[in-house]
Amino acid sequence: MSTTADTGSAPLLSVQNLTVQYGGSALGIAGISLELRQGDLVALVGPNGGGKTSTLRAIAGFPRRDPGSARCEQLELDGQSITRLGTRERVKRGLIIVPERDKVFAELTVREQLKLAWHTSRSGTLDQRLDEVLQVLPEIKDHMNRRGGYLSGGQRQMVALGSALCSHPRVLLIDEVTLGLAPSLVNRMADILRRLGGQEMALLIAEQSLGLALDIADRVLVLDAGRVVASGTPDELRSRPDIADAYLGRRQAGVDLDETDESGGGAGPGAGTDPAVPDAAKELT
Repeated sequence: MSTTADTGSAPLLSVQNLTVQYGGSALGIAGISLELRQGDLVALVGPNGGGKTSTLRAIAGFPRRDPGSARCEQLELDGQSITRLGTRERVKRGLIIVPERDKVFAELTVREQLKLAWHTSRSGTLDQRLDEVLQVLPEIKDHMNRRGGYLSGGQRQMVALGSALCSHPRVLLIDEVTLGLAPSLVNRMADILRRLGGQEMALLIAEQSLGLALDIADRVLVLDAGRVVASGTPDELRSRPDIADAYLGRRQAGVDLDETDESGGGAGPGAGTDPAVPDAAKELT
């Protein structure tokens, strides 16, 4: 199944036949292929365990603590193979991931975390990068001297995204950036992603909400059991009644495509804050 859009421009990121295996025989991802071009915003959606996070982590390069192994026939960034490069080298070349967890250092201030991220690329001056980040994320300006452990979940998400932008990414991978956020923050994050889409970089996001993905993405890939079961533009997928069934794990085929979980998703990134964090810490609005 083709998961690319032929725009005539060379892809920033090309992934061909990506396979991820866990525990010897357990297959996490089975032969996924995709391409991202400059300005693309592509979303991966699907049920829990469908393979969204595994896909992003395999492209970024597995951290050492991850027991998985990844194989890929072709993995290119800006036309250059990065298949044999580790995570650190991929970061230096502009492939940046915002993970679902462990996004922010509790003991560092926001300014220190942004500066640390800038060190990975040394692209431009630190002041230039900070100015660019604050144009996109003005909410974090008043928290520059606050330590990560004293940030709310929404603030941590903003800082994590700001840190990624300080690295001056060519391709930005974002894992479940809206998980656990209040509805007002989900809407704000959607606005931010829309703004980032269409710029010089390309974005590949894993998103739990199909409705949000259809609202902000140029293309959407529906993953189930480690395979792409459908792909296309939002308009193309909205016209397919089978997508809800695939998205919800082969159940509830009659559920509206725009129906999302109103429960808040439980404890999302940053929700399990340090006991020392004051109860008065509030979400950004």
